[in-house]
Amino acid sequence: MRQNEPVSSRPLHSILLVGQRPCLDFVNTIHDRDAPVAEDYLSDAARYFSWSARSGLITNAELRKLDQTASPRRLLAEVRKLREQVYNLFADVIDGGRVSRASLAPIDKWIHRAWSDLEFAPKAEDCLSWKSSALDSYLPLKRVALSSLAFMQNLEPERLKRCAAKGECGWLFYDDSKSNRRRWCAMDTCGAIAKMRRYRQRLDT
Repeated sequence: MRQNEPVSSRPLHSILLVGQRPCLDFVNTIHDRDAPVAEDYLSDAARYFSWSARSGLITNAELRKLDQTASPRRLLAEVRKLREQVYNLFADVIDGGRVSRASLAPIDKWIHRAWSDLEFAPKAEDCLSWKSSALDSYLPLKRVALSSLAFMQNLEPERLKRCAAKGECGWLFYDDSKSNRRRWCAMDTCGAIAKMRRYRQRLDT
């Protein structure tokens, strides 16, 4: 887990959601993961709740009802821990390594925690709904765990990628394009920087 992340003042509405899956957008809440000291977008509880609503992990209606009385310090510790665990899981897939039971166990606990907060609801779209007691500070993390499960169930490993801006980004994304040739988390950011760098190199030669 990272320590001493600088407090982020970056407007939440400016943070790109490019992972194509909620669990990937969650792990991308660190700006420049490879930096010695990285900027954490979820630097306090208020930003965590607001980002969860913006990213679709919770609805605005749920946010208004959410029990936010959990200890901010403990909550942020859990956020950062799960974020690193999910990142490490997907990084293993990208790097072609074997996904170990040890890397799955912490996420598995969150999945079971989520399932225990669901109940049968025949009128719901998927016949499940969240118990009223589930609307707590950890609801976004439960949904991250369920998103990770659904993602792994339908994963085409060659489409899960790390941004090609090596040492400068570290974001993960799922390439849904037909050609499967996407290289950058976003063409407008890392892709544009890479194109400009190549252009300058040509001018210097």
